[in-house]
Amino acid sequence: MLSFALFLMVLIHGVQSGTDTQSVWASALYWGSAISVLAGSVHRVIAARRGHPRSARAAAGVVAAAGNTQAQSSQQSYSSRFDSAA
Repeated sequence: MLSFALFLMVLIHGVQSGTDTQSVWASALYWGSAISVLAGSVHRVIAARRGHPRSARAAAGVVAAAGNTQAQSSQQSYSSRFDSAA
């Protein structure tokens, strides 16, 4: 919860006293980050209320790496994947 409060404080600080606030790219950055945090928070609350907590998705073997969602096989562990790459 502290991270949400800090994000909100930083966002307000940037909008209120930022030197580039009037430019289009800065406004897009502020709005884009605010909307993405809000959308992620809403998604997390809805998933928790439906009974699909984050730990259940992790136990299913779904891994998000560099923006790509991949299904991890149950036979291939995290350590063996990186040991074979070396």
